[in-house]
Amino acid sequence: VALFTRSYGAERESVLAELVATLVMGRDHEASEDWSEAAQHLRPVVRSTRLHRHLDLMAQAEKRTNNVKTAGLEIAKGLSLELAYDTPRATASVPPELLAVWNVDFKTAMHTAIDNLRGLDELSFSRSRSGFLVGHVQDGYEASRMATPDLFHRLALTGDPVVLPAARNAILVAGSHEPEALRGMAEAGIDLLEEARWISFSPYVHDGESWNRFLLPAEHPATAVFRKLELLELRHDYDAQRPALGKLFGENMFIPQLLVGERDGTVRSFATWGEGVSALLPKADYIVFSLLDPEDPEAYGEAFDVSFSDVREVVGHRLTRLAGVEPHRFMVDSFPNANELDRLRERSVDLVSGTVPL
Repeated sequence: VALFTRSYGAERESVLAELVATLVMGRDHEASEDWSEAAQHLRPVVRSTRLHRHLDLMAQAEKRTNNVKTAGLEIAKGLSLELAYDTPRATASVPPELLAVWNVDFKTAMHTAIDNLRGLDELSFSRSRSGFLVGHVQDGYEASRMATPDLFHRLALTGDPVVLPAARNAILVAGSHEPEALRGMAEAGIDLLEEARWISFSPYVHDGESWNRFLLPAEHPATAVFRKLELLELRHDYDAQRPALGKLFGENMFIPQLLVGERDGTVRSFATWGEGVSALLPKADYIVFSLLDPEDPEAYGEAFDVSFSDVREVVGHRLTRLAGVEPHRFMVDSFPNANELDRLRERSVDLVSGTVPL
């Protein structure tokens, strides 16, 4: 998502074309059709599941079929482990039909890819000042080591290993019972948000059997920083949707940004629902209702914010979730009536004032 929405500006379309071309290969690519030869080139890669949904959305906006289909499986919420074919020139995902050419099933191919990964240089770690570990080997498969969780269990950690698979060549690790290291890991993740080609900034913990989202209690010292990291990543994901949604729905559809701000040490997200316009609302913590000025129909006057849960309770019938779009957006083509606005005002909270944008 970051690759073609932030870092390349006017070159976005050409970079995206190159990304799609190298993301998936077909029979006409340089992949060998001989399994014994092809097996040596297989590697596991970790990707965000949102990447494929975003490519689907772009294809829909451009009225074409998304041909980027890859052989993979979801290893945790939001993450997939996929097969890649590695050559000195490029690394490309393996489509399911190539497995049929090799006459092997996905499980066999993935086991081969993981064995190949184990045969690469060992991932080494350096400890940061705040205590979390940074994995580095400079082969572009640092995050792929999630396919070999035993590696993380061998580290000197307190608790289960928690990883932040920030990018292909960047993975951060801390123990589940190391509060300062976890906080430092989240702060480092915020700095890495400016890098292109990221994977995910959600933390994952391995319990000895599987990877799962790492959830912290509200009072944990690292919770607030991880929440900030989550919302900043979510803002970028919502921004990435806007060009494709603009093509799909046209200039008369308002596509609000997800706004992120901090007040009194708490980070929250906001989105605006303006009177008189159809909109595709992001799922924000709070919805800011903006009413037209009765004395000047060209301007907005009163505004108040209401929690998203209260919005759904009062005017949920006006929200239609867009199918196949992630993170979720909701279409609204009618504004709350006077009675509904009164009920919403009763539940309003004044959180926007004094909030510092991030």
